Amino acid sequence: MGKGAFILGFWTALCTTLLGMDFNTIINPIIEFFSTDIGAIIAQFSRVLFDFLYPANADAAAV
Repeated sequence: MGKGAFILGFWTALCTTLLGMDFNTIINPIIEFFSTDIGAIIAQFSRVLFDFLYPANADAAAV
């Protein structure tokens, strides 16, 4: 069996697993974490860091 068959088999198994999942079960705890206590602090710190590194008033990219 070649590499292509392995990748195709892996991809098929991955898609089958993901399609059978309930994404709300995964996403709801993450949303709840970033909405309360230490998660909210981490989210706010990340937002400040992002705004500092990538300011909104930066010049547009030029080619």
